[in-house]
Amino acid sequence: MQKPEVDPKRISVIGHSEGTIIAPRVAIDNPSKVKNIILMGTVAQNLIRDLLRHQVVDLPSEYATQVMDKNHTGLISIQQIAKDPLLGYYLVSSSLLDTNNTKVITKNLLEKFGTTGHVSIQKQIRPTLIKYYENESAFNLSKCNEIRGCPVWFRSEFSLIPTLSIIGDISKSTVYYCSMEKMILRHQFSKRFSCNKD
Repeated sequence: MQKPEVDPKRISVIGHSEGTIIAPRVAIDNPSKVKNIILMGTVAQNLIRDLLRHQVVDLPSEYATQVMDKNHTGLISIQQIAKDPLLGYYLVSSSLLDTNNTKVITKNLLEKFGTTGHVSIQKQIRPTLIKYYENESAFNLSKCNEIRGCPVWFRSEFSLIPTLSIIGDISKSTVYYCSMEKMILRHQFSKRFSCNKD
């Protein structure tokens, strides 16, 4: 559908979060039409291989080490985990978390880790987080009830080349705009890149 108020040779594409994976690809496929791309909350790496692993394994492990391990022993108690919704999200089933019953959650964690005391962040929690990530990214889900969680979507995202690797393929005449990522992108694409002063 043609709109007279839209100049088809001066289109700007805005991508936020997962949309920053799509916007550069639209610009690459349409170099004569896309004049600008605006990337906000940029996903520079592969969404499943890199970002999901970082969110599910690295960040919770770091959180356990930096925030929960107050004595810097590499250990946290089962009771701490049971009361902590952030770490519990990855270590306890959602149906148990939804009960908000600390005793039930503690019992589940006792069974999972086989201890009544403390759990090693590196030897017990991190491997459990890795297993959670592997289950989430296994692509063997049986149904496709929604886009996220659908095996087709996961395989598609998993196979994409990271945005940071393809952004150089965008037409030299396309201008980049950014938000928080300005320092990283400006460093890599300084001549073709501008940022708003916000």
